[in-house]
Formats: sequence, structure tokens, C-alpha cells
Amino acid sequence: MDLASDCPLLRAFLWPAAAQADDVTDQIHEALGAYDKKNLTTAIAALDAALGLIGQKKTEIWKAALPGPLPGWSADDAEDTAFSPALLAGGTTVSRRHHKDGDIVTVSLIADSSVVQGIAAFLASDAGQLVGDSRVVVLDGRRLVYSNGDNA
Repeated sequence: MDLASDCPLLRAFLWPAAAQADDVTDQIHEALGAYDKKNLTTAIAALDAALGLIGQKKTEIWKAALPGPLPGWSADDAEDTAFSPALLAGGTTVSRRHHKDGDIVTVSLIADSSVVQGIAAFLASDAGQLVGDSRVVVLDGRRLVYSNGDNA
């Protein structure tokens, strides 16, 4: 059984990637080959590797989204931390520290964390509004929860 031939959705996903093969598509193709041979352990390992590589690509995109320094400020290189699904249900954190005259401002983004999504949904609810001084803000079509505190 050729899984890519029998699954139109998977074929649609892999077809454009075939024209631009990279480490991710190589791992996906290795997984398909292993699956066809009933080597499930190798198929899982290759898919896990593909997921890790995709996560690395997403992390680089998030790092590029961090703002650079304002005039008169300097900034460190962006840093990242990727969490495994076993820890806080996965996700990625990127941050950059900005410096001026001894002051430090750190800008951090947390992405792809189901735990953070759950907390944000609670805070955005009527019950969540009772917790601290938080409010819902819509920025570029995305709903965010802003808390006016020491680290806000």
C-alpha cells in the first residue's frame, strides 16, 4: 500500500514539497517508506524528526518577528526555547532584551502552547476578568489578554 497514493490529503501536502525537497520532506519521505515496509518504529522516528525540524523553522520565524531596538537602544540577539509536548503541552518562547542607560526591557512571545491558550481563554471570559487588572485587546485581528502589572 502506498500511503501517499491512497491519501489525497497527504499527496496534496507532499506534492508541492517534492519540488523543493529539504530536511523536513526528506524525513516525511523516509517515514512513508518505512511505513510502507511496516517498519513503524522508523516511521515514527522520522515523523518525530520532521516535527522537530518544522518546529525549528517556526522558531526562526517567531524570532524574526521580535522588534529590533528603538533609536537610542541596543538589543541582544533573539533567544528561543522550545518546550516538548510533555512540558507545558509544548510550545515555543522567543525573547529579546533591549538596553538603554542601564534600563532593560525584555520582549517575549509564547507560541503554540495549548496551556497558554487555555489560560488566555479563561482570562478572556467573564470569570477571568475578575482575576487581577486584565483586559482583552485585539491587535491585528488577534485577541490578546493584557495585564497591567509590573511585568506588563
